[in-house]
Amino acid sequence: MKIHSFVFLFFFFTVSFQAYSGGGSDKGTAASTDGLDITARGAIGRMEAATTGPLWTGDGGKNLRLAVVAPEIQGDVPGYLPIYIQGLLNNNFGKFSAINLIDRQNLDRIISEQNITSGGRFSDKDFIRIGNLANAQFFLFGTIQRLSGNRFSLQLSVTESSTGVRKASFMKEGTQAQLEGRAALINEATAELLAQLGVQLTEAGKRELLAGNTSTVQAQTGLARGITAQAGGSEVEALFNFAQAITFDPSQLEALSRLSTLTTTISGGTISQRITNDIQARDRWIEAFKETVRFFEKHPPFEILFDPNLFQIGETDYAKRTATLGMRIALDSSKAGFDALNALLGGLEKTGRREAWGFSGWPLMDISPRVPGTVVFGGKRSFNYKVDVSLVNENGKKIGNGSITLGSEFNSFSFSSGKNNITIPRSIYGIIRFPNIKAEDLTPTLTIKIVAVNGISSSNLASSGYMRVETGDLEKRERDKREQQERELKVRIQTIFSQGVKNINIKNFDQAIIDFTQVINLNTNYTEAYFLRGYVYAEKSNYNQAIIDFNQAIRLNTNYTEAYFWRASVYEVLSDYRRAQADYETVLKLDTNNINARNGLNRVRGLR
Repeated sequence: MKIHSFVFLFFFFTVSFQAYSGGGSDKGTAASTDGLDITARGAIGRMEAATTGPLWTGDGGKNLRLAVVAPEIQGDVPGYLPIYIQGLLNNNFGKFSAINLIDRQNLDRIISEQNITSGGRFSDKDFIRIGNLANAQFFLFGTIQRLSGNRFSLQLSVTESSTGVRKASFMKEGTQAQLEGRAALINEATAELLAQLGVQLTEAGKRELLAGNTSTVQAQTGLARGITAQAGGSEVEALFNFAQAITFDPSQLEALSRLSTLTTTISGGTISQRITNDIQARDRWIEAFKETVRFFEKHPPFEILFDPNLFQIGETDYAKRTATLGMRIALDSSKAGFDALNALLGGLEKTGRREAWGFSGWPLMDISPRVPGTVVFGGKRSFNYKVDVSLVNENGKKIGNGSITLGSEFNSFSFSSGKNNITIPRSIYGIIRFPNIKAEDLTPTLTIKIVAVNGISSSNLASSGYMRVETGDLEKRERDKREQQERELKVRIQTIFSQGVKNINIKNFDQAIIDFTQVINLNTNYTEAYFLRGYVYAEKSNYNQAIIDFNQAIRLNTNYTEAYFWRASVYEVLSDYRRAQADYETVLKLDTNNINARNGLNRVRGLR
């Protein structure tokens, strides 16, 4: 097919998405050294989904049963880090092999019940005992050690539980950014351990594993922080961290399970087992409020999705050889985040002490007496996020910039004192414009760079878990949403219509009129609703209104036999025999065997 470069609508190209720091140059170099890149394919127009091949060859180790144990801590290591490493290793082995993994919560229960020595140190007898109880053929365990400053040493090994023979090992130093970020060090360890266990990744599988995924990392970080907080008795901190994990990875089953259990506990009004009196209970809730504020300051319950299916806006400027490109973008609320907040609200209500404690205004109003740092979102009711984006071609040349501020009065919620539930703000959609894109600057591939959100560089967004920023097919989502709304509306209309029919059958005519009027308000072309409302009006001797409804039914369906017949009957009652005769004749044209219409016609002919 012949394509002219200046005809943008037919210029198909691939777009890769790469997050970078706002301080980066206009050349296409990566701005962050720890590989915090968000990538996706895109194109002008619709893009077919890329097919994903197998991630490994052979059986993928399907005959192996592996238990992954959190590594032992040596030195000043953040408390959540071993659980995070354990979780990410479980995730990687589960995705990039067919190895059977022992459920972590079940494994933790078994280890706890066996009173294993503290610090994660296991003897040969421990391995044999736990292996038998968990039905684990192999154990993956090790150490995480802080060396100096921001450098760590990660040592891992896979040992056969029955013999203690080491089957695979990995040891390497790296920074905390390499442990987190895109988890380069852990992903490299996974690849090496799998290879030593006889699992051969395909080239595609190895590339995907080593590339890492920031959303997976943030999900595992939230889960690990939540488990650590819950173990330390900080239920509220755990609640929001589990919600954060689900925000970044909705398929995270362990986080969902833990969140569900904790939500049930908290929404029942219990946030600590160590409360002994009313004053302590109130103080504990104030600490929960402060923890909520701290968490949402670091992780606002919103997420940004941008659509890789680019499109042209307006006409091509053939003289300047330029055009404007557009990209769909959306600001969504995090359902998990708001659900966690509402669980806390529900739990506060269940205490029966909300008003007495002076907490009626929480979370968006001050408590009484006022305590600083307890008002969530600073009391704001609406939210705005400015997103800066740039386009870079294959030669490293920046060819376009765009920005948009998402949020308005529509992205807000009302709240009154004493309310025990916050309605999740609805999604906000927008289009980022890239004006004056020159045809000669286009290359077969482009990179869209999310420069910053509210001034926070994308590399910091990715490393801190401040907010989830992902690609998504927003055009399809909007289409699916419209179709779902249409289906729901049809169900609602049919339900009301059926209720109207039931009310006719029991001669509840006034309510039937209300039902059919509601149907007509929802669908002005619902022919049967006009007819049945007209029938009810006729039964109530409101003949003029009945004729109006029969008229409308006939306008919508000129072959509506029943509407002609009943209109003829009303005309006959009103002694308008000429119109009655005309309608009876129309009925017989449509239904020559209609005895009632023939009888009616004979009657009105004799009366004229």
